[in-house]
Amino acid sequence: MQQFAFALFNGVASGMAIFLVAAGVTLIFGILKIINFSHGAFFMLGAYVAFAIVGGSVSSVPMLIAAAIGAGIVVGLCGYVVDKLILSRIRGFDEHFVLIATFALLLVVSGVVKVIWGVDYHSVSPPDALAGAVQVGGVIIPSYSIFIIVVGLAAFAALDFGLHRLWIGKVLRSLVSDSWIVGLLGYNVSAYYLFTVMLAFFLAGAAGGLLLPNQSLSPTLADAYLLLGFVCCIIGG
Repeated sequence: MQQFAFALFNGVASGMAIFLVAAGVTLIFGILKIINFSHGAFFMLGAYVAFAIVGGSVSSVPMLIAAAIGAGIVVGLCGYVVDKLILSRIRGFDEHFVLIATFALLLVVSGVVKVIWGVDYHSVSPPDALAGAVQVGGVIIPSYSIFIIVVGLAAFAALDFGLHRLWIGKVLRSLVSDSWIVGLLGYNVSAYYLFTVMLAFFLAGAAGGLLLPNQSLSPTLADAYLLLGFVCCIIGG
């Protein structure tokens, strides 16, 4: 029974880690109908930016969160550039062109990461507060896994509240139904699309920062989470 509980908890923790990556993929696909094949590369970029901020070890939990937010902001600004140069130009094109464009962007970002940070593997130690474990009913649970689950639930609650309760979320959902009518009502459709892209990229960068102590940092990181993120979107709907 203890082994089952341990496996179940690890599954939930891994699922929350994947959700943090897949949230941006789902957001940009659900509203813009664009399959962003480069999302994994920007998740990796966020991890490297956070690594540049904290170095080989994280001093505290607030520092880890601050580094994740900083990485999210940097990647979100990259999303602004990507939308202006690429996504806004291919919006409405056939899916094949979108996949080719975003896959090319993945290769470009991966190349930039290799040029700046090299191809060596790096590891980052979690803060001392998350380095241990707690025992619940005989099951040993890593503190960092608990942290990932809490952050994942908080991210889900914030996205759900924003999309279903806030005014801007209702406008974004209206764009999915009929962007032409939304434009006729006086809303700047392009600006809302840009906001969606930047938010999705921010989520990718922040996820990279939060999951930094969870895996080895290398230029292959994009491939590992990209596939899992798409699988999560497909299963989740």
